[in-house]
Amino acid sequence: MTARNPTNRPLLPVDVALDDFLVHLRAKRRSERTRDLYSQSVNRLSAWLTAHDRSIEVTDITRRDIDRFLADLHGEVNPGTVALHFRNLRAFFNWLANEAEIDASPMHRMGEPSVPDVPPEVLSEEQLTALFTSCKGRGFDERRDLAVLMVFADTGCRLGEVHGLRVDGLNRETRTLVVCGKGDKTRVVALGDRAMDAMVRYLRVRGSHRHAGTSSMWLGRNGPLTSSGIAQILDRRAQQAGIDHLNPHRFRHTFAHQWMAAGGQESDLMLIAGWTSPEMVRRYGRSAAADRAREAQRRLSPVDRLA
Repeated sequence: MTARNPTNRPLLPVDVALDDFLVHLRAKRRSERTRDLYSQSVNRLSAWLTAHDRSIEVTDITRRDIDRFLADLHGEVNPGTVALHFRNLRAFFNWLANEAEIDASPMHRMGEPSVPDVPPEVLSEEQLTALFTSCKGRGFDERRDLAVLMVFADTGCRLGEVHGLRVDGLNRETRTLVVCGKGDKTRVVALGDRAMDAMVRYLRVRGSHRHAGTSSMWLGRNGPLTSSGIAQILDRRAQQAGIDHLNPHRFRHTFAHQWMAAGGQESDLMLIAGWTSPEMVRRYGRSAAADRAREAQRRLSPVDRLA
């Protein structure tokens, strides 16, 4: 489709605008994972526009285009993913408007797609044990992978936060880690005895690595691991443990769910997990409450109480 250009602005295709947007996100210190998610959303919209013979010039994209794109997405992915694409695209078009590349965002005043309040998917104790068992051994990879898994499970940290850990951020006396979260905000998280032991065992073999002098905590064969490299560790160990669809955030779900199920305070969880909004915490509170209710139902089963 031929692009319309009623203004004197030079033509700006979506893919070119995305490159500039990613430069902006990098300057804002957004994580590699966050930038990848924005790229996926914008590229998916661009592919949809091309497939439907619509212009990919940013000034030509209309609200109707966005509505139709999101409607088609509903038939392909779950509602939570649709909502994520919506938020990413809204940020992209708001940036274009702020940069005066478009007069106004085509998503101005568009309501975010609703997402059913389904319980977050968490790992069972048996699954966590199977993951840790998959790392049994004394080699470098086994010790590193076990430490990675236990840090995820014991702290609820995001992928970007675990990736960004530094050797000098581990305090052996207080058994704590300094974590750099979203917006470069740092916080301190605690490690349990087993997770701390796994870290110490890893650091002993790490000391003999040819890249031991680097500040990055996690090393691979050729130097510091990337976020993708850490995600691949999870994929590999999950496959060995017989677990499907293990993404880093599932550890975060599990940590928060277990915290609330054990009677932990919402305000404490917000501080530990680095949340600024209580809504996510309340979601885990509802999930934990549902688990307690089901357990009470089993315990008080009218049928089981029959003589």
